[in-house]
Amino acid sequence: SVYGGTNVGLISRLQGSGSGLVFENVEIKAGPASQVGCIGLAESSLDNIWLDNIKITASGDYVGGLTGIVRGDLTNIVLEGSGTDYVPSSDGTTGTTTYGSQVTVEGTYSYTGGVCGIGYGLFADIQVTGVRVSGRTYVGGVSGTSNQGVNERITVGSIDYVDGDNEQVLYPVEITASSNYAAGISAYATNGYNTTRNYYDDVNVQGVRISAVNYTGGVGTTNIQVVNSLVDGCHIVSSSGYAGGIGSTWDTARNTTVRNSYIQAGSERAGGIGGYAVGAYDCILYNNTVVAASYAGGVMGRSYNTVIQNCSVTDCTVGTESTMYAGGLLGGSISDSSNDYFAYIYNSFSKDTEVIADMGAGGIVGHAQGGRYLEVYSNAEVTARERAGGFAGEGTGYIMNNSAYRRMELKHFYFAGNVNVTMNYAGGLFGYYSPGEQERNSDGSFYLGEVLPIGFNDPTFNEAGEVTDNKVYFEGIVIASESVTSNSTDTQAVVANHVSEYGYKETSPGAGEISNLYIWDGANDGTSRLGSKDVSRQDLATEAFWTGAGFAGTYWNFLGLGEGAAADAAILPQGTPGTLLLNTEGLTSGEEYEVE
Repeated sequence: SVYGGTNVGLISRLQGSGSGLVFENVEIKAGPASQVGCIGLAESSLDNIWLDNIKITASGDYVGGLTGIVRGDLTNIVLEGSGTDYVPSSDGTTGTTTYGSQVTVEGTYSYTGGVCGIGYGLFADIQVTGVRVSGRTYVGGVSGTSNQGVNERITVGSIDYVDGDNEQVLYPVEITASSNYAAGISAYATNGYNTTRNYYDDVNVQGVRISAVNYTGGVGTTNIQVVNSLVDGCHIVSSSGYAGGIGSTWDTARNTTVRNSYIQAGSERAGGIGGYAVGAYDCILYNNTVVAASYAGGVMGRSYNTVIQNCSVTDCTVGTESTMYAGGLLGGSISDSSNDYFAYIYNSFSKDTEVIADMGAGGIVGHAQGGRYLEVYSNAEVTARERAGGFAGEGTGYIMNNSAYRRMELKHFYFAGNVNVTMNYAGGLFGYYSPGEQERNSDGSFYLGEVLPIGFNDPTFNEAGEVTDNKVYFEGIVIASESVTSNSTDTQAVVANHVSEYGYKETSPGAGEISNLYIWDGANDGTSRLGSKDVSRQDLATEAFWTGAGFAGTYWNFLGLGEGAAADAAILPQGTPGTLLLNTEGLTSGEEYEVE
């Protein structure tokens, strides 16, 4: 059509429900039209529909392979592209894909989806593969924008997809937004989430290439909750900012895995789960590469009053040599005197992971400002030009705001990795630690009436010199790193470079003390640093040592402890007490295996 219009399709407007339909080898060139698909507008539910080799082109809003708009439920839908053809490169590492099904929107229009432009009911039992979806803004594998409801049992893409010549297709689904917001399932959502709104359960996104300028995610981009789901083998890139394995901003993931994926933000904020302000609970991140110019994290790029709990990052690479702030779990936290922000990381670890930055690389956090960190572990290889640490490359101990987490709390942390800095500031705990800045009100009085504590675990005083807070904030820390090195021995600390106007070192009394701080004797010369005690490899291999240091069996597994060197997997934070999470990838279902 060169005339355009509204509701363009083989069926312009379906006023009742549609069921048992088949659309095969359909090509629609709608021109300057909106609400375009095999069905332009569906006023009710669509169920049990199969589509193959569908090509839709339009210049307008609300365009999908099946329908532009569906006002009812969307269930039992299969969208395929059996005509997909993949030509591998000469070395077999890349290739060119021509997709059997294609949904293309040209011009400055929004809401483009593989199945629908927008839907208003339940999305369930949907499969999409062999499809390329492209548009300007809000582009998704299933829908351009969220149904604002429940999404369940949805699969986009495949790891084992082959074309008609039996060539394996690297990315059998491709989703591209020339501007912002692209995602594996639905590109955009509003009005928050709960168990009936913007809720995704048992969704799988596998072998999908997703790209936009800003805001990309494996499932959605913003305001979604994802549970019991998988993102595997995906390539997710924002050429500017905000990229995540699940979503980009303001999302939550529970009991969800992201693995074998590449996640990149060209400018800032990339994470295995999300780029910014996401929550992650009981999530597994495995064999991912997470890259950003600033704030790259194995789980989250940058935090905003958000939580990482019971999460593992294993065999991942986080950051590059040009990244500012990269962390095994979190790139960095936002916190300042005018905003009550915080980061809370609990019962989580980074293992067998490489963390790289230009400035600010940490086994757990790139730049930690205040916040609460309990029961955490890392054996990461941490490398930076400036400021790298086993826990954090850079730490700010006290942020004067009204948050309950304005003073950093770190309890029960175990580091068994290595830290290398080519210039300055390397430490087994912090590469660069600052107590913070003394904030004042306009009349010159101390903000919140509090005097900035300088040393680790120093009490907080008011302006009258009275103690207002005597809590222990740093406690139960074990540093068992093989190597901590920097270009200057003056900035090479076994535990932390304490940097303040007083010039304290980790051996200075003014730097304070950390309760139950232990250093492997092979990494120390017997000097007490921040009140530390040396511990032998033999003691590290005993459960008695760990429980005595406060590492409770409620949160830590002691399996693997034995004579000799303590295995790097000897104690790891666990999820449900009394259970051990095993990686069963590659094992055959129904078979029995011995576990040592």
